Amino acid sequence: MSEKSKIGKYWLCERPGNPNWHVCWWNSTARCNRRKSLGTSDLREAKIKLAKFVTKNESVKDVQPEKMPLAAVLVRYYEKHASNLRSTETAKNCLAKWSEFYQDAMVSELLPDKHAEFVEWLKSKGYSNEYINRILTTGIAALNYAYNNPMITYVPPVEKLPAEKPRDRILTLEEAAALIDRADG
Repeated sequence: MSEKSKIGKYWLCERPGNPNWHVCWWNSTARCNRRKSLGTSDLREAKIKLAKFVTKNESVKDVQPEKMPLAAVLVRYYEKHASNLRSTETAKNCLAKWSEFYQDAMVSELLPDKHAEFVEWLKSKGYSNEYINRILTTGIAALNYAYNNPMITYVPPVEKLPAEKPRDRILTLEEAAALIDRADG
């Protein structure tokens, strides 16, 4: 079993004759393994569902970043914090970009070279520096949340882009008049 398929005391497992992945854990009271179907045969989707399961059912504490899937951090941040914000849809979209690029990476894999690849990937999609910074800021918030609600022991550095120079534009007399008329309206 790969470390990427384990979060804390939970891991992914398969059952003979069943195409779906299961979340498994040791139940010390019953002294046996327990399992619950995740309802998917896709490994990537199962890893995300494992992160969601752990988020909802366990208090993850002091896990080293090399053993903490980034997906678990992103899901927990969204479920416990960002889903309650007015900007919940924006946060969801930004976190989806992190998830799409990093897939099943561990938090410890957020190295400067990989981060530079992430930024280039976002630029290749035509996003502005401001939008890329919004995506990065949301991910940084998720990492800080994980650190402050102890899921990880440190936050890897994530560099933001310099702001683009604002465009100078002066309203025409007609545009200024229309703006004033609508403001009085």
